[in-house]
Amino acid sequence: MLETDIQIRFGSWPRMQPLAAPIRLAVFVHEQGISESEEWDEADAVAVHWVALFEGEPVGCARLLTDGKIGRMAVLKPYRGMGAGKRLLQCAVEYAAERRFAKVALSAQMHAKSFYEQQGFIAEGEPHFEVGIEHQWMSLSLQQAPKAVPLLAFLEGVSEKVSELDMRWVIATVSELKRPGNGHVYFTLVESDAAGSVVGKVRANLWKSTAMALETKFRAATSKGLENNQEVMLQVKAEFHPGYGMSVVVKDIHPEFTLGQLQARLQAIRLELQRLGIATRNKALPVPEDFFRIAVLSPEGAAGLGDFQTRADGLMHAGVLQFVYFTAVFQGTGAASAMSRALDAIARSHAERSFDALVIIRGGGSELDLAWLNDIEIARRVCLMPMPVLAGIGHERDNTIVDELACLRFPTPSMVIDYIEEVVLGRLNRVARNVRDVVRIARQKLETARLQVQNTQGKITEQARLKLLKASTQADKGWQFIRHTSQSNCGQGRSSVERLFLDVIKPLSRQQLKTAAERLQRMFQTDIKETARRRLETASFKVESQKDVVAAQNPERILQLGYALVLDANGQALTSAGKVRQQTAAFNIQFKDGTVGATLKEEPHNE
Repeated sequence: MLETDIQIRFGSWPRMQPLAAPIRLAVFVHEQGISESEEWDEADAVAVHWVALFEGEPVGCARLLTDGKIGRMAVLKPYRGMGAGKRLLQCAVEYAAERRFAKVALSAQMHAKSFYEQQGFIAEGEPHFEVGIEHQWMSLSLQQAPKAVPLLAFLEGVSEKVSELDMRWVIATVSELKRPGNGHVYFTLVESDAAGSVVGKVRANLWKSTAMALETKFRAATSKGLENNQEVMLQVKAEFHPGYGMSVVVKDIHPEFTLGQLQARLQAIRLELQRLGIATRNKALPVPEDFFRIAVLSPEGAAGLGDFQTRADGLMHAGVLQFVYFTAVFQGTGAASAMSRALDAIARSHAERSFDALVIIRGGGSELDLAWLNDIEIARRVCLMPMPVLAGIGHERDNTIVDELACLRFPTPSMVIDYIEEVVLGRLNRVARNVRDVVRIARQKLETARLQVQNTQGKITEQARLKLLKASTQADKGWQFIRHTSQSNCGQGRSSVERLFLDVIKPLSRQQLKTAAERLQRMFQTDIKETARRRLETASFKVESQKDVVAAQNPERILQLGYALVLDANGQALTSAGKVRQQTAAFNIQFKDGTVGATLKEEPHNE
C-alpha cells in the first residue's frame, strides 16, 4: 500500500460512525484492552472525524475537538507503517490551520511519541497515565509566517495539482440538483458539521454519457433516482479551471452507501431515544379494547388513504366510531417539520377531547421515500404520544422508525382498518349479547312479578271475604247482645216495682202511700234512675264499639284501601283462581269507584 493509494474522508460523527467505530473497537477495545464504556464519549458528537480508506475499506481514523485536541488516532494493525496515520494527522492539522487554530495538541501513547515528533509535535510536561496506558502531552504550533504568491501562479499550481489527482470516492449530500433536459445532471455536493454548518462544497457534473447508466444503477438499488438532500458516495475526478474554479466529474456511484446511511441514521435515533428513556413508552401503552374516537394522520391524497377512508366512513355512518383526519407531507425537506406540527396538533386536540388511538398511514414507497420519516423529532413525538399509535406505513418489506416505536405496527393501511373493524365488531357482538341477556332477564322478572301479583290478588280477595264474614257474624252477635241486655234490664225493673207494690205500698194507708210514693220518687230519682242510666251508657258504649268493628270490616271500606272483589253474575264473591276458571259467563270486578265486566282468557303456558 502506497500513501497515494489512501483516500481520506471526513465529516460529522453520524456520517462517519459506520466507518470509524469498527476501527476504534478493534484497536482500543480489543487490541489494547480499554473498556468500551471509556472509549465512547459525548465529544464524538461535536468533533470532526477523519477516516482513511484503502481500496474502499476503512483502515484508520482520527478526530479533532473544538479546542484543538486531536484524539482517537488509530490504524488497523495490518496497515500500520504505510502512511495512513500520517495522512490522517496531516488532514486534521490542515483543517485546524484553515480555521486559524493557534495550535493543536494530543495525548500520545509513549510508543507513538517518535511518530508525532517526526510530524513536528513537541512534548509538554511529564508523562502521565490514561486508561492504564502511559501517555505524553504533545502540541504543534500553527502560527507561522504567511507565504504569498500571485493568484494566477497559485491557481495554475492548483490546476496542476488537481490534474494529478486520481479519482476518489467522496461522501457528501446532494444539493441544488438540476436536469436541464440535455441529458446532463448538475448538482452541488455539500458536507456539513455536527452543528449543520457547511464545511465543504463543490460543483458536480454528471455528464450525459454516464448519467443514464449511473442513475439506472442507483434506482435499481434504492427505487429512486438522485434527489436533493440524499447522502451519497460518489467516485469523482477533480477538475480545476482558473476562471471557473473547482468542480468534480462523477464517474461512479455507490448506492449501498446511501442505504447504509439510512440504517446508521436509524441507529442514531434509537440510541438517542434510549438515552432519553422514552424508546418503549408508546409500546407500553395498553392496547384499547374498543374504539370510539380515532385520529388519523396521513399525506393528503395518499395512496393508502382512499381504501382506509372508504371503510372508515362506513363505520362513521353506522354511528359506531368517529375518525378525525390530519394531514402532513411525509417526504421531502419539509417532512420533519410538517409531521412534527401535525403530531403537536393531534396532542393538543387529544387534551381537549381524548382519542382512543392515533393511526399513521401512507401508501408504499421506496426506502428513500420512507427515509424522510426517520427523524429524531418525529420519533420523539411518536414516543410521547398520550394515546397508542397504530402505524400502517408502506408494505411489509418497508420499515421506518415510526413502525418501530408505534404501539402496534401493521404492514399496510388496509390491515389497520381490518384490525379496527375487528375490534368494533367484537364490541357490537358483545352489546348484542348483552341486550339479549337483558331482554331475557326482563321477561323472567315480568313473568315472576305477574305470578306474584296474581297470587297476591287471590290472597287479598280471600282475606277480604273472610273479614266480611267475620264482621257480619260479629255484628249479628253484637245486636243480639244489645237486645238481650235491654230486655233483661227492663224485666229486672218491672220485678222490682211489683215486689215493692206488694210488700210496701199495698199495706200502707193513704198517708203511708203518700209517704211511700215520695220515698219511691226519691229512690227512683236517685238509685233506680242512676242505675238505669249507667247500664244504658255501658250498653251504648258496647254498641258503638261493635259498630266500629263492623265498619272497619265493611266491604266498602276494604274497597277504599285499593282492594277489589271478584263477583259472579249473581253477585257472589269468587274467592279463588279455580272458581274464576269455572266461570263460563262474564263476571265482574268491583273497585272502589265502580264495577268492571270481565271474561276469562287463558294464555298457554310455555314450559
